[in-house]
Amino acid sequence: RIGFKGSRKIATNIACASYLPETLTTRFNHALTNLDRLYTRCRIASWDPGIDKSCLLCGHEQVWKLVIHRLGYRPFLFHTWTAFISWLDDLNDNTCSITLRRLVAQAVIYSIWSERNNRLPNATSSVPQRIFKDIDRLVLNIILARKKRKKFRKLMQAWLRFS
Repeated sequence: RIGFKGSRKIATNIACASYLPETLTTRFNHALTNLDRLYTRCRIASWDPGIDKSCLLCGHEQVWKLVIHRLGYRPFLFHTWTAFISWLDDLNDNTCSITLRRLVAQAVIYSIWSERNNRLPNATSSVPQRIFKDIDRLVLNIILARKKRKKFRKLMQAWLRFS
């Protein structure tokens, strides 16, 4: 388990190594998110009261609704990280495979965080449908790259079943 000091050390190493593969940075963001260690605007604003606290993640609920629909679930949202993690690890779920749920969750977290990082300095934002299109392309590329692995053989059908 990565502690706060360990995550800060890893963050420094990853920031210095721009050559790292995208999947490693995605896993890193997912791990930091799960540990509640991401430097959010609210966290930074608690250190410096002069920082604007307006939401940079507005619209991410719509992205999750589009993804949940694509996976074949009825629309619902995660209100806590515990609910999200329990959904990811639910072995009794027959709607979608655990591998696809984890893959899509990482893609969504990565895309939402990338959108947030784009909104902050550039003051531009994408509509949820555009973010979902990027997620769709990312998931398709990952599945195609790993199509010969046993766990990934039927994921393309599962991902496109409800499109």
